[in-house]
Amino acid sequence: MTYRANPDPWNYLASAYEADKYRATIAALPQHQFRSCLEIGCSIGVLTEMLSTRADHVTGVDLSEEALSSARSRLSAVARVQLHGLTIPAQWPQGRWDLVVLSEVAYYLSADEIASLSTRIAESTYPKAWCLLVNWTGETQTIWHGPDAARALIDGLCELRQISHLERIQHPQFVIDLVALS
Repeated sequence: MTYRANPDPWNYLASAYEADKYRATIAALPQHQFRSCLEIGCSIGVLTEMLSTRADHVTGVDLSEEALSSARSRLSAVARVQLHGLTIPAQWPQGRWDLVVLSEVAYYLSADEIASLSTRIAESTYPKAWCLLVNWTGETQTIWHGPDAARALIDGLCELRQISHLERIQHPQFVIDLVALS
């Protein structure tokens, strides 16, 4: 699927699944307000907009310029959001975060990219930061099953930083992993 052919190819705006996932993601946030949030794979900015109500500053990244164009339109009035076209983890935004969110992203990466992503997150987050991973539990048509990709990322974080809290929230079609980095 491409954003050129369809500006909302995964039906982020109208899907009941996406609405449930967004509600559960925001509900899983462990505190009401964050200083700075990095959302990897922000797409058209639907979750980014929700995260902007819970963070003083949000950096959204995506590799699709078409998706980012839609996100920029959606979020043009939200000054605390910055959007960047980057290929994660090879490219990385400047900044430090106390919340990193990856919603249905990790299973698109190779094992080496997940290891590199773990390093990038560990090096760019504040002490007592949070990493929130959301993954579809069905077939992904990628090399990873969603929860397995999350586990690989969490294992990588465990090698690099102390984990003070780890929680898995299971939903019928997706799972949320919440990781506290010491």
